[in-house]
Formats: sequence, C-alpha cells, structure tokens
Amino acid sequence: MKIGFSALSAFFSICGLLGAKDSALPNPSKYPTPVVEARVEHLLSQLTSKEKISLLAGDGFDGMSTVAIPRLGIPKLIMADGPQGIRAHGPACSFPSGVALAATWDPKLAYEYGAAVGREARARGIHIQLGPGVNIARTPLNGRNFEYFGEDPYLTGVMGSQWIRGLQNQGVVATVKHFVGNDEEWRRMEIESLMDEQTLREIYLKPFQMAVQEGGVWAVMSAYNKLNGFPSTANDKLQNRILKNEWDFQGIVMSDWWATESTDAIAKGLDLEMPMGYRITELSISKALADHKVTPEQIDHAVRRLLRMEVSMGFLDSQQLRADLPLDSPKNAALSLDVATKSVVLLKNSSNLLPLRRETLKRIVLFGPNAQDTPIVGGGSGGVAPFRKVSFLQGIRNALPQDVQVIFAPVPISPPFSLFNFLEFNKSIPVSPEIINIHRMVSVAQKNFTKVSTSKERKISIAWTPIKPPQGVPKGREARIIWNAEIVAPESGNYELLTEGHPEIRIANKEIGNPNSYVLRLDKGTEIPLRVTASEVGRGSGSVSLKIVPVPDEQTGIQAAKGADAAIVCVGLNPDVEGEGFDRGFTLPLQQQELIKRVASINPKTIVVLSGGGAVDMHSWIESVPAVLQTWYLGQSAGTALASLLLGDENPSGHLPCTFDRNITENPSFLNYPGNFTEGKDWPVVDYHEGLFYGYRGYDHSKKDPLFPFGYGLSYTSFELFPLESFPSVLGRDIVTQITNTGNRDGTSVVQLYVGLSGENTPRPQRELKGFVRVALKAGESKKITIPLPSDSLRYWHPVKNCWVGPEGPATLEVGFSERDIRQKLMMMPTNSDGTL
Repeated sequence: MKIGFSALSAFFSICGLLGAKDSALPNPSKYPTPVVEARVEHLLSQLTSKEKISLLAGDGFDGMSTVAIPRLGIPKLIMADGPQGIRAHGPACSFPSGVALAATWDPKLAYEYGAAVGREARARGIHIQLGPGVNIARTPLNGRNFEYFGEDPYLTGVMGSQWIRGLQNQGVVATVKHFVGNDEEWRRMEIESLMDEQTLREIYLKPFQMAVQEGGVWAVMSAYNKLNGFPSTANDKLQNRILKNEWDFQGIVMSDWWATESTDAIAKGLDLEMPMGYRITELSISKALADHKVTPEQIDHAVRRLLRMEVSMGFLDSQQLRADLPLDSPKNAALSLDVATKSVVLLKNSSNLLPLRRETLKRIVLFGPNAQDTPIVGGGSGGVAPFRKVSFLQGIRNALPQDVQVIFAPVPISPPFSLFNFLEFNKSIPVSPEIINIHRMVSVAQKNFTKVSTSKERKISIAWTPIKPPQGVPKGREARIIWNAEIVAPESGNYELLTEGHPEIRIANKEIGNPNSYVLRLDKGTEIPLRVTASEVGRGSGSVSLKIVPVPDEQTGIQAAKGADAAIVCVGLNPDVEGEGFDRGFTLPLQQQELIKRVASINPKTIVVLSGGGAVDMHSWIESVPAVLQTWYLGQSAGTALASLLLGDENPSGHLPCTFDRNITENPSFLNYPGNFTEGKDWPVVDYHEGLFYGYRGYDHSKKDPLFPFGYGLSYTSFELFPLESFPSVLGRDIVTQITNTGNRDGTSVVQLYVGLSGENTPRPQRELKGFVRVALKAGESKKITIPLPSDSLRYWHPVKNCWVGPEGPATLEVGFSERDIRQKLMMMPTNSDGTL
C-alpha cells in the first residue's frame, strides 16, 4: 500500500499537484482530490469482502472506535464525546456549553472554540470528535438544548460551521449531529417526528446543510428518532437523496449509539454502525446480499467514504497523538474563560444595580444550590471532567479583597429535593399520601422477541450497578420498566412528586415528561392513576424512584441577606435535571422560587443568577428582583467569568440565542409537545404542526410578547444605530450602517439583520435572522459596519411548487439589537428574474 501511494505521490509531485489546496472540495484535505481518490480506490481493491464488512461497524471492544485493517495500514480511529470538550479520556478542559457559545454571537470565537477542542483531542490521540450538535431549540424543555446553538437555523448554522472549521483545521474530524428532527429527549429512541417539507428544509435541515456546504464537515451522525415514517438511520431520502446527492456530502454517515434498526440501512445511506456491529454483521450482510436488500456496490460506497475521510485527513500517514500539546492547556483554559465571559446575558438591571462597585462593598451573601456547587455543564455524553473548576462563590471571593465578607448561606438541598424536608423542622408531620396497587412490568429485548415479566411491588424504586444488575434484568442487558399504580390523598392539599433517575411520569391521561419535582393539587379521597416509565434500566449504574410528600404552606426567610451590600441568589438547572435521555420541566423547584422571593423581600439589592440551557418560568419572582443574569453552563471558569461581570471588570455582551417564554403554555410548540401515541403505531409521534411559526417566528405570528425576545441582551452602556444603506456585492448586497456607543463605558453589542418577505403568495414569518455582526466599541466611539446579504439567503422553500424560490414581492430589511428591538428599516424590491435583490 505504501509503495502504491509513493508512486502516486511522485507523479502528482512532478505535476505540481501534491499539497495544492483543492478549492472545489469543501472538506479539508492534506492532498488534492485526484491523489485521495486514486489512493482510496487502490485500498478498496485490496480489501477482502470480510474486511469491507468489518469496516461498516465500530469496534465492539471499546465501542468508541472504528475497526483497523493493519495489513493495509488502515488504523483504528479513536472517537470521543462531545461538543463541550473531551469526555472519558481523563481530565480535560471543560468549555462552556454550546448554547453559551451561541449567546456570544461571535463566529470567530466559535472557530477558536472548535480549534481549542481540536487541540484537546490531538493531545489525547483522538481522530473523531462527536460534535457539534445543531438540533433546534423548538421547545425549552428539550433536555439537550444546552448542547445546541439555540432556536434559529441561521445562527446555529453559522456558529456550528465555524466550530467545525476550527476543529478540523487541527486535524480532527467533526461529527455534526443528530440528523434530523431529534429536538426533544422524551422517548428519543423510538419517537417519530412529523413535519412538512417546507419546515424540514427551511428550519431543521438548514444547519446541517450549512455544516456540510460551509463547514466542510467530514461526519454526520444520524438520530435515534424516526422522521416522517422512516428511521433516521435508514432514511433513503435524508441520507442518500438530500445529504449525499443534493448537498454533495463526501464524508461518512454514522449512527448514533445503538440507533441502527435494520441491515438495509447500508443501502439507505448509513456508512458506519456504532458502537459495534449489532445490525450490521458479516452474517446479516451476507443474508441481505442474498436477499438483494444490499448490493456489493452499496457496501463499496460506504467503505469508500470512510477511506476517503481517513486518507484526506492524513490518518494513514501520521500519528494522531501530538505529544507537544499539553493535556492541561493554559491556552485552551483562557479560551474557555473568554467564551464564558462573553456568553452571559444580562436580562434585567433595574436602577443600574450592576455593576457592583468594589469600593463600597463590605458584605455579600450568596444563596442557592448553584452558588457553591456550580453546574458547569448539563448531563449526559456532553459532560467533561475538568482538571479544576471555579464555583460562583469562589470566583467572587477570588475577585474581592479579603476584607470584604463573601458569605454562603447554605440551603439544605440534597437529591431528591424535597420542599417538605426544607421547611419542616421540629413540627408536626402531616399525613402523607399513599401510592397503592403498584404493579411493575419489566420488558427486556431479546434477539427475536421481547421478554416480559410482571410483579406486585410495595414501592416505586429500583437500583443497579455493573456488578449487581437490576431485579428482573439479566446482567449486561437493558430493560424498560413500567410501574402502574394509584395515588390516594388522605387530606386535601398540595402534594409534591419527587423522582430520581428521570423516569417518565403520566398522571391520569396527562404526560408530564421527566421532571424531578412536580406539584399537584389533590382532594381528599381522590384516587388518580399513575404510570412511571424508566428506560435504559441496567446501563452502567443508576437508580429510579418516585415518592410523594405533602407541601406545607409555611415559608421561610433567610436573615443573612439583611443589610448585605448585595444578595446573590444562584439557582436554576443542573445535570441532574437537564441532560441527555430526558426532558425537563419549565418551573424551578418551589424551594428555589420561594428562596428568591424571601431574599428579595429582605434585601432590595437582590441579584438572581440563573444556570441552565434555556428559559425557565420567572413570572412569580421576576418583578421582585432588580437584576437577573442568564449564565447557561459556563464550564470550568464559571465563577471567574461571573465575578468579572458583576464587578464591572467586563461588560455583559451576551445575547439570547433563543426566546425566553413568559409561560410555557405560550410557547408556539406547546400544544404539540411532547407527542402522543396514535392508532396503528407502537411508538409516540410528535407533530411539528406549528411549522415555520415556532420560537420568535411563532410569537410574531401570534402577536404575543415573550418575556425576553430572541437576540436580547443588556449592557452597562448604550448603543445607537444609524440609517441603512445597501450596495451591490458579488454574492448579493452589502447592508451598511453605523453604530455608536453612546454611554460612558466600553462595551460590545450585536447588530442583527432581519429580513421579512410580506408580499409572497404563501405565509411567511414577519422577520427572519439573515446576518449579524458583533461589534466592540470604546465609550463614545462610532464604527461603520457591513453585513453581507447573499441573494441565496432570501430564497425559501415553496410549499406548493416544492422547490426553492426567490421572493416575488418586496423585502423588508431591519437591523436592531434583538428581534423586537428594531432600530432601522429599509424596503427593497427584487431586481432580477430569479427574485434576488
């Protein structure tokens, strides 16, 4: 093999082609296309049929690599999760979450973020990084929203493409995921997403298209869910017709772990089953060949793509491990802090409470579960174990002189959280409700059937470890367990369901998702059906339980807040309640809500610091506090970043990449979430019935106001925009305006360009994001900025013509500092026959 490649190299070197940049190929490559393709075909011709089949699935030995063919010099490719850094390869830099990066609205920073993750990977010998995720935040309840880039396909596509470019520039393959319609975690292994072609093309496919055509991504991960009747891993339309043919994707399509449903997925566009050969084995492929469900050409097609990626990236010619790169990199840590600082969104700042003035501070008190145990990332495969991390409490202490008291007032929160345990000390205990008639059903999938066993239980609870499997589940297997029971209330009142392990809960006929805490009102003697469902029972270590306790009416206050120069309440979400495999609730636990209100009633200088991947219900307390910051998950330097913003060392510059709902019932997708079981199908179905009109598009369509709009973010200074001008460019138009910092502090803002097409013969959103620029300005400084508007960005998918079309009517161009804070407008008419400007 090496001799053959040397000959090819000599030939192309003489022709002046070796090492030349192939501008026609969007994917990065160390060699020109002719060299790559010739070498791939040579390798393909040397592989035996058995070796080809082995390359169609991952190496089951570790479940995180491809199979090697040593005799041909084809290496094992090592993979690693995930979008926020390197997981499961020892300590590593824990970067801010994807939604935090999106809140910076800084494509250059996204590139540097990807490059930093690439350096982390190369320092550990990793070939393929399983990120970024570019699914859309259709609902704030999706447990993995924190990994993604928000609700807008354009913002997601820009940030994701730059992330990919940065990573792959370091010699590491990026894997864009999860293709496509995997926009909630509820029943993710089986749910079917239904959407029309226009919604699919314009919203949910668009970030993937940009990742392929602008990011040059080498790998695409298909999703667990079905889409419009077909499994994602065996969706010929998605994987072959759109991805590989329309978009000319040159890389590999791999399955999500254990997502492959059939052997003929290879014929329908899947190239690599992960984590091992489960559906794609030598035996199953041989049978599929005999039954004409898979052809030898389709097998070659899949193997050819894997080889093309390996050859192009240089994996056959050099070691992936770079010993010159440190495992604990100061450069990467500094980048992580920079992203964290630029991502925080100042939501409210009444009477300019912030920034705090160091010279006046004597005592600061912090409250809440996230002050001392600050969550740095959500739960699941995106988690990273850092070398070190800085909590909010420690960050503020580090930033202030020792003579300033920084006090943590602990609140007894321990999982599972119970408002009853928090409030009731030395008091009579109310009569607890009961969960009765508990019947448990255990379902374990076997090779050709599902084994089901039932039993009567005294409580809803199960736990397991790799050594001690769960009761009723064979060692090394996974099960779904369903408990059916009834809740009986001995007295009328409010009661709280407390769970661990994120089971699905159904009360009567209502699906309430995976909340860890759920309060309901019950009347005396009421008997309500309860169903609790736990999936993936037996995987690793874990536990699932549910109980119900009364919620007393008494409240408590925190006297430590009295007289403090600032009371900082750190609440929100964490990996236990927001993560992979489960969706979350919209309301904060009652304890956290009451904590905010009680502290605010004692101290008028109360600052609420929210952690989490998106909006939570703030209606009960937002009016009682002067300042609120959304901090997402800030990674290992969370406390340092927060302190610099609270104390004015840095000026907040984050802008929301997703709409913050006032109430979850007002969210445009509310009536179609999480999904339902329909007649004739054994799996749940979620209908994207709102179509294009989700998120900010949906709020505009309904003429309602969200709590905080898409693109929103306050600063310690103020900005002004001047009238728009438009000039022709090679790709379309350049939109020019001037921005001035009208305040007395240096600051950064994001100028956002929206386009509305009101004259079309099909319903269109009022406005859609089509461009943005992040601009840093000194106090009093002005800058002229240019936002490119390519003609293609005005095209939309026509639901009747079933193709991309240009606008027939006028285009309204608007710029502002959020989707609702529009400062300047310009109307333009199409001037070309194709509808372009």
